[in-house]
Amino acid sequence: YGRIWCGGVTEAKDVVYYSNLLDGDDWTGGDTGLLDLSKIWDNDEVVALAPFYGKLVIFGKENIAIYNSPATVGAGTMALDEVIQGIGCVSRDSVQAIGDDLVFVSSTGLRSIARTTEKDKLPLMDLSLNIKDTLIRNIGQSTNIKATYVENEGIYIMSFIDNNITYVFD
Repeated sequence: YGRIWCGGVTEAKDVVYYSNLLDGDDWTGGDTGLLDLSKIWDNDEVVALAPFYGKLVIFGKENIAIYNSPATVGAGTMALDEVIQGIGCVSRDSVQAIGDDLVFVSSTGLRSIARTTEKDKLPLMDLSLNIKDTLIRNIGQSTNIKATYVENEGIYIMSFIDNNITYVFD
């Protein structure tokens, strides 16, 4: 959205900062700023950020915040659209854009943001239901997870780096 966004820094784990428009190395003055997420979720920290259908998705460990109009944040028109409580992301590097969706690893398995945001239409779906117990055990041992999406093969590859375990989702 024409800026550099960062969050989860040691000094303020529940704040997302944004740089000046089209000047990513300028973090002072102008239309720089911050989003203080402590006002919308309690005692959580930013894990990952991702664009999604013209919105900004901010993943916490236990919550997800979705903001409308991030391209106009400097004009003050960016607004909170939705907060998904009780589900978050355990690893920044697990978030991958797959077609019209974002896939991420939560503490209970592999999730889809599109399915998570289906308000009152579908129950929360788990993309890793068949290996849920094993996956939860692996997440409990390590959240050092790296993932990628191989588009021409249509596969999501997730690796637990510390455990030397890799899963491939088709």
